[in-house]
This record gives sequence, structure tokens and C-alpha cells, in this order.
Amino acid sequence: MKVILDTHILISGIFFKGPPSKILDAWKKGVIRFVLSEDIIREYVRVAERISIQYEGIDIIRILELIVMNSEIHEPVDRDISICRDPSDEKFISCAIAGKTRVIISGDRHLLELNLTASAFPAACRGVSERIQMSFSIQIEDSPPLAAGSFNGYQNIEVISPAKFIQKYL
Repeated sequence: MKVILDTHILISGIFFKGPPSKILDAWKKGVIRFVLSEDIIREYVRVAERISIQYEGIDIIRILELIVMNSEIHEPVDRDISICRDPSDEKFISCAIAGKTRVIISGDRHLLELNLTASAFPAACRGVSERIQMSFSIQIEDSPPLAAGSFNGYQNIEVISPAKFIQKYL
């Protein structure tokens, strides 16, 4: 199963115990595979370097190198629609589309309020739902058409908390 971790979940999993560390354990065992983009990697490094000052015994750069070497890296999809209240979160949605990844694990309330499954658009998205619905049928340029019922656009991206991810998938 391919997943995207928001930055807070990755950093929490490295430095602390709890659901995020269980998700990293599942990755180490090969149960899940991380999907990344260059923007996500840059944010991981920036935040990790800042917090690693407090935890000198952890070689955070080496850990991030291992994660990057053992993850799928995708060029993000450039969409003309902003659906996140926090524009810095768009990189996770864009990477999910590019990597055909159905799950983003996050503790970020702006991402969690986006229920991007086909069955429900949250109140936060209703103002742009027509534009989003139009994007469902837009194919990524230079890519073959997706099969019927396959992952397309924003449809079927599940944004889920670490605890719910563990309960549902691990």
C-alpha cells in the first residue's frame, strides 16, 4: 500500500513513540511504501534539521536519506485548483495525484478536513466543488488515460489520522 506522510507525522515517528512510530515500523517491514515529491523532501529536511538540534543523538539526515532511497519519488501534478486552506499543504495532494496514492496520513486539521473521497466533499471544499468535479475527468498531460474506476484527479484520496490509519489498515 502506497501512502504519503505529512511532515509532522514523519518527524513525530522518528523522534517519539506512538502511532506515527508504528507507521514508520510498518514502512521498515515493507507493509507500506512512502510516496514523495521533491517539495515534500525539502520540507522534511527543513523541519528535521530544525528539530534535530534538540536531539543530538539522532542522525536525522541519515534517516531521511534511507526514507528517500526506499520511497517512490514523483513529479507533482500541477493543478489550477487550490483546495487546501493552507496552500503549503497542496504539495501532499499534488503528490498523491502524481503517485496515484490513495492515502495521506496527517494530523494537520487543514488536510484532515478535506475528505476527498467521491462520496463526500467537506464544507471547506463546497465553494470550489464545481471546479474540483470538473478536474475529475482531466488527465495528466502525456500520461495514458486511466481505466474506468481507477484513481483520477482528487477523487478517492483519503486523508486519515495516524491512529485511524493503524486501526483501518495495519
